[in-house]
Amino acid sequence: MRLRTYIVIGYLMSMLITIAGLIVGLNQMLITIEDISYILVIALIASVAGGIVNMILLSNVFSSLKRLKKKIQAISERNFDSGQLIKCPLEFKDLEEAFNQMSSELKVSFESLSESEHEKSMMIAQLSHDIKTPLTSIQATVEGILDGVIPREEERHYLNTISRQTNRLNQLVEELHMVSLNDQKQDDKQQL
Repeated sequence: MRLRTYIVIGYLMSMLITIAGLIVGLNQMLITIEDISYILVIALIASVAGGIVNMILLSNVFSSLKRLKKKIQAISERNFDSGQLIKCPLEFKDLEEAFNQMSSELKVSFESLSESEHEKSMMIAQLSHDIKTPLTSIQATVEGILDGVIPREEERHYLNTISRQTNRLNQLVEELHMVSLNDQKQDDKQQL
């Protein structure tokens, strides 16, 4: 049930209780039926007028709630730019300010995350390129040895080259492993 419905039902119930109390009280008095009817009509008119004034005063509350709902929907669509829309009641204005602060912090977090993901992608692309170069060198050297293109007396020199390239690959793989561990630590921190 909506807040507006609760307020209307509550107001109608209080109005009925008031009129019932009036009827019981008026029946105990020594007045005519016409006077009782007149008093009840005046009480009913006053209650309806009070309800109308109440709904007019609460219209700002309902419109503020609608604006807050729109802001929440905008954030769920990653639209973090929403200005101050609520002027009253003061409690809702305070809530909107806190909400805007949270929205700004979320925006910064998402931008930081996006930038981090971009840097990670660039680093992985660079490491992939750096790994491919020694692999190509090792592959070419091994094919040269196997095909007999490299003379027997120079094989030792080329095997040393393969060893250096293998060490370089191990260093690059270790760097990649460190990047992976750092990402995992950051993910663990974000989960906390």
